[in-house]
Amino acid sequence: MKLHLSYYGILTELAGKSAENLVLDENADIQTLETHLTSKYPDFGQYPLVFFADQTMCSPETPLTNNQKVECMPPFAGG
Repeated sequence: MKLHLSYYGILTELAGKSAENLVLDENADIQTLETHLTSKYPDFGQYPLVFFADQTMCSPETPLTNNQKVECMPPFAGG
């Protein structure tokens, strides 16, 4: 399946880009994506990643679908 990823915050710097397309297995979920990303970008492992798929916050078990838009960000603090 093809995913459209967007990175935010420090992840943009660590990935060297703000967005990319990625291909994963058909049965992929958010945990699969996180494992793939921390393998591809080891410095991502320094941060607890937060994922939104189609503007909805995801849990590790959230299934992914073909051509889905996924946003990946570190946790933000502030108020």
